[in-house]
Amino acid sequence: MRLISLYRVEFKRLVFSKVLWIIMALCLCAPLLGYSVFAMSFSEVMSGKYIANPVLAGTTIGAVLWAVFTVIESDRLHRTGTDVITDSIGSPIRLCIARTAAILTFSMLTTFLCILIYLPYTADKLEYLFSLSFYIENFLVFMMFTWFVSILFAEAFYQITRRIEIAAMLYAALSYFSFSKFASDDYFMRWINP
Repeated sequence: MRLISLYRVEFKRLVFSKVLWIIMALCLCAPLLGYSVFAMSFSEVMSGKYIANPVLAGTTIGAVLWAVFTVIESDRLHRTGTDVITDSIGSPIRLCIARTAAILTFSMLTTFLCILIYLPYTADKLEYLFSLSFYIENFLVFMMFTWFVSILFAEAFYQITRRIEIAAMLYAALSYFSFSKFASDDYFMRWINP
């Protein structure tokens, strides 16, 4: 089967996944924690309070949620024993690429929904200081790309190990390293904590 056909099949299958809708809802609610619980930006300026904190909280929590969902979806075929059938239909690499592309698409849609949902509140709070381009750039640069990297890391760890628990441990170790003092000087190592 062609990759585009596989992508359409995976996309349609994920539309009917209840777990996906729960993950998306949790990702949409995650920036709310940035207003009160998580103060990841230590800036006291208005944009730090009403743009940076919600975006960074949503980014971090969403990255973990998308990683969990990706590993669960990757293990679904192996867990149910249907991987033998699907591997005979198409290349396992193409199936993996199509599934990952479908998950990336849903994470991108969730990012755009976050932008739309939090736009009125942020614009109201910042009033004349509000800049639409700055607001959108924060969501796209921090949230969307961190979610993309998180999904790709989770998928890579699962494809290498083919075990949920080992993939989860590798992902947790990489996430911890991103927050540790070892990664404080290197921007690229802080992939989950921009």
